[in-house]
Amino acid sequence: MQESWFHLSDFRYEPPDRIEADATVPDDSLFFSGHFPKMPVVPGIAMVAMVERTLNRHASRSGLDRSITGLRRVRFRSLIESGSSFHLIIAPHRLNPELDFTFEVIHRDKKACDGVIRFCSERHASPLQDEPPDNRKPLDVAIEDCIPHRDRMKVIDSLLEIGEEHCVTRADVNERWPLVDSGATSSVVLIEVAAQTASSLISWKRRYKEETGGRGFLVGVKLAKWSHSRIPVGTRLFTHVKVIMQRDNYLVFASKVISPPGLSAEIQFQAFRPNDGDYLIPR
Repeated sequence: MQESWFHLSDFRYEPPDRIEADATVPDDSLFFSGHFPKMPVVPGIAMVAMVERTLNRHASRSGLDRSITGLRRVRFRSLIESGSSFHLIIAPHRLNPELDFTFEVIHRDKKACDGVIRFCSERHASPLQDEPPDNRKPLDVAIEDCIPHRDRMKVIDSLLEIGEEHCVTRADVNERWPLVDSGATSSVVLIEVAAQTASSLISWKRRYKEETGGRGFLVGVKLAKWSHSRIPVGTRLFTHVKVIMQRDNYLVFASKVISPPGLSAEIQFQAFRPNDGDYLIPR
């Protein structure tokens, strides 16, 4: 159940048109079963999921048939330790108040995450081109050697292809995935799928290309859009990620997630690779 991942409380409306709520990611949240061993931090998707659930509650109370179909200009401003509480502020976007909402996730009186979220019926979602199934056989590489995620937060299953600036992975959605509820998970989790695919590429380059720098942390989502707001358990996902810009320890990735014959997503996101031994959790 979603309640074992985070808790949402004190949902309310504030004049003139704001939606506010409080959220907690307790120390025993399932997010921390594998994000990360020896360094439990709140995943970026957890903060986006808090906003999603708040908007879903708003839709239910207002009789609206809407769901999250995309994001843009999302920034994850710091690493947040386990057992943290948050305050959510959501308001209609001034340029497109019918479909878009701005949001802020506040932690200790500072922004932990902010951005713009598209909240509309799926028939208004941007159509994306489907592709045929990827029939490549997995490479003989252990995923656990490529990503730090474990247990409930490890979502990719195998590497299909890896090169200088790109990586392809396969993932099978199962009931242990983050945010699974009533036989499906939120498409917000696709951000984590893409990020773990990028992490595999970074690890490969460190190991075989002797690049410097530590593992990457997700710091932003420039643009994301998906065709469906929910992904059923049993869905097989193929994720293609490539580096489109790199400057020192800062990288930008473009990704596409497909599951023929219908589900697809496109996500551009940013990652930061601290130098080995650097820790970014504020004390």
